[in-house]
Amino acid sequence: MDVSWLAQAFVLVLGALWFALLPISVLALVFGVCAGARTRPGYARIGATLAVITSLLALSGAAVFATTSWGRIGPPIAYFDTGTSGPR
Repeated sequence: MDVSWLAQAFVLVLGALWFALLPISVLALVFGVCAGARTRPGYARIGATLAVITSLLALSGAAVFATTSWGRIGPPIAYFDTGTSGPR
C-alpha cells in the first residue's frame, strides 16, 4: 500500500497531539484542585472535571496510536498481524 507523505505527516501530528494533551490535562487538574475544586462548586470544579475527561481521552488515544497501525502508517510501537503466517 503506497501512502503519500502528507497522510503520514497527518497521522504523526495527530499521534503527537494525543501525547501532548497528557501533561496539559494533568496540569489543568492540578491547577483546578489548587483553585478549590474540592471545597466549592464553580469554574474550578468544571475545569477539573474537564481535565479528568481530557486526560482519559488523551491516554486512550495515545495507547491506541502506540499499539495499532492503520495501513502501517506512522511509527506504532507494535504491529499486530492478524493474517495467517506462511511456512517458515
